[in-house]
Amino acid sequence: MQAIILSVRATGKNNGLVTMLTKEEGLRTSLLYGGPKSRMRSLVQPFNSGSVWLYEDKAKESSKITDFEVTDFHMQLKASLYKIMAATLAAEIVMKTRAAGEPEGAFVLLSAFLDGTDASGEDEARLGTIRFLWRYLGLLGVQPEPDDCAGKYGLDKEAEGYLEALNTRSPGEVRRILLPAPSVRQLKDMTFRLIGEAAGCRLSTIETGFSIL
Repeated sequence: MQAIILSVRATGKNNGLVTMLTKEEGLRTSLLYGGPKSRMRSLVQPFNSGSVWLYEDKAKESSKITDFEVTDFHMQLKASLYKIMAATLAAEIVMKTRAAGEPEGAFVLLSAFLDGTDASGEDEARLGTIRFLWRYLGLLGVQPEPDDCAGKYGLDKEAEGYLEALNTRSPGEVRRILLPAPSVRQLKDMTFRLIGEAAGCRLSTIETGFSIL
């Protein structure tokens, strides 16, 4: 099945507990056996995506990863502090909202976000994070109307117009829109606040990395 690795936590002496987003089944948690020098450990890393094979132990109600064919390593994410923080935020949101109850939609959104962030410069990636958060709010069913946002959150005309464009124009057209820095800050503050409210819990990536994001 198609999967994006969201997190890998150490468990036991040489094993990992892997949380992944799959297109077919939503969030899955599986064991990864092998030490830090094993081939599988080097492949099963956060934000790598590809095809995963699982062995299901129905008696123990658990699964383990038997193979992972990576199609995209997203190497540029790991070369930028901003990009890795943005990817971590997106993964945390997906995990804490259980993929918005829409695994395929969440998979498509997250995959496009990781690909776009990996391929873009940092300034463009910042706008990409805003676009991801806005669209994820739509997936959750809590995306507000842009004109309501303008009044409630004090958005300027450029920021409000950007939200309108996100809802009405193609992704390619939206990516060509340039925004002044004050408008970007307004949209960041608003979308971070809205996604925290929608998640219904504290988002640790925002709390610890807001100045970087």
